[in-house]
Amino acid sequence: WVCYLNNHKHLNETVKHTEEAALRSWINHGKDKGWDCSCKENKVVDEIIGHVDQEIDELDNKDGDDAKEAKESLESLAEELVETTFPPGCSWECYFDNYKGLK
Repeated sequence: WVCYLNNHKHLNETVKHTEEAALRSWINHGKDKGWDCSCKENKVVDEIIGHVDQEIDELDNKDGDDAKEAKESLESLAEELVETTFPPGCSWECYFDNYKGLK
């Protein structure tokens, strides 16, 4: 969903940056228009991770259940995005198992 919004920057002003909102936008508009929702390369994912990390940092300064819930959701998203940068069959665990000196 992040790649969909990144591929179609004009949506950033009108579509909330959540999986549900992006999916709803794609189903209601993007699918019929043939809008691409795939990630082009790791560079895009790296930029998105940087943006998500920045949002997490901003939430560190806010109180309340909404901020806590949003931060947890963004942290989960960041983990999922990082996982997409690994080739098939590889993960952080696999990487660190193969390169024990990095732990």
